[in-house]
Amino acid sequence: MTIAYNREINEQLIPSYKKLHAFFSGEYLNAARSTSGINALPNGDAMYRYYIYYFTTTHKTPEEIYQTGLTEVSRITAEMEKLKNQMGYTGTLKELFNYMQTDKQFMPFKTVQEVLDSNRAVLAKIQPQLQKLFSVAPKTPFEIREVESFRAAAASPQYNRSSADGTRPGIYYIPILDPAKINTTNWPWKQLFYTKQFPGIIIKFPYRRRTLRYLNSDDFLFIRLLPKGGHCIVNHWANSWAAIPTLTKEWVRMAQKYTVLFA
Repeated sequence: MTIAYNREINEQLIPSYKKLHAFFSGEYLNAARSTSGINALPNGDAMYRYYIYYFTTTHKTPEEIYQTGLTEVSRITAEMEKLKNQMGYTGTLKELFNYMQTDKQFMPFKTVQEVLDSNRAVLAKIQPQLQKLFSVAPKTPFEIREVESFRAAAASPQYNRSSADGTRPGIYYIPILDPAKINTTNWPWKQLFYTKQFPGIIIKFPYRRRTLRYLNSDDFLFIRLLPKGGHCIVNHWANSWAAIPTLTKEWVRMAQKYTVLFA
């Protein structure tokens, strides 16, 4: 098996990659445009404005969007400064960030089990509140597991959705290479859990399935099983649970959304 595997790599995979490289570095690159950005394309300015409307539902200009980003970054920075002063920290924000990255109090975990239990504690806190906000709740089990060691180094926290018939639970996988090095200030596990797991993605699926219930399930099975199929606005309920994220993450998010959104 090893010999056959190596033969396939050397005779099929590597030559195919070489062909792809030759295509991109030659024919494709020579035909590519020298400009960058949507505005350099025919009707690019109009396309740019359309995408602004599509993503923001406003008729703001690109410059207004950009200024909104700058304003938000300034606002968040001011909030950081205020919090820093309330904490009694006398250094700069940069020094505060370094302190939070290196001080052991922000690395509380010693074992894998402690990391998993901390996430399960968040789940236990959320679940009793769901019926106050949602009329439909997931019926399939939800589990929190450590990412398998063979892929943990390259993995990020991820959700493996439940099967359509409910026989396989939804599983939230957490990569844990060294629990003692997990810094809770740069790994916002609560916000990530709220947004990407519970109630975020998990709540979305029951609503989507209920929406499609009146339709012929065989005809619309492809919609239910698509990664983004039936994506509904309830997913954004998760953001209300994460409405008080670390300001650092909000800072980065604002910069991403507004200053480089259409770059």
